[in-house]
Amino acid sequence: MTGQRGDTRRRVRDAALTLFAERTYGATRLQDIADAMGVTKAALYYYFHTKEEILADLVEPAVEELEAILDRAEGHGFSPAATRDLLVAMGELYARDRRLLTVLMFDRTFRAQPVLGARVLACRRRTQRALNRGDAEDAMVGEVRALAALAALTVPLAALEGYEDLRPLVGPSVAAACAVLGIRPPRARAGAAAVGSTASE
Repeated sequence: MTGQRGDTRRRVRDAALTLFAERTYGATRLQDIADAMGVTKAALYYYFHTKEEILADLVEPAVEELEAILDRAEGHGFSPAATRDLLVAMGELYARDRRLLTVLMFDRTFRAQPVLGARVLACRRRTQRALNRGDAEDAMVGEVRALAALAALTVPLAALEGYEDLRPLVGPSVAAACAVLGIRPPRARAGAAAVGSTASE
């Protein structure tokens, strides 16, 4: 019975995550999740009492991991090596599930949530600071580059269709983000394209 309950709970999570990614968290109702599973709303209450509970169950582990990734990066002083490690770790996290990436990075209704949404917004600000390598003449340039690097990392993972497994996209996405920042990418695996020699260490 415990195994069956756990399996049904996973089905709830999967149906909810799909709907959150397709419709946004704010536009999805518990009834929509129940309908997608072919069960009654009352049956859904056996596993989750609120939509917020489902969201927390889906998102909180990823938010905690993202916070830990940023803690490590900040502890290494944002050197080029630490920046590369940050981009790789974030890319690997986001590549686990396109739907989760869509909710975390692109769903404004989720980011409006008072606790988890606020934590993700704080992570985004920390990420932008970590990727902002500054500019001697114009501080705004550093801010723009940081946002462009974050987009280079995340948009391909979210938008490129035809890839059920996103892991092959992590390397090229990280390399693109490094190119924006003007740093060398991680050592390329066999067959990966090299970035121009103008990048710094």
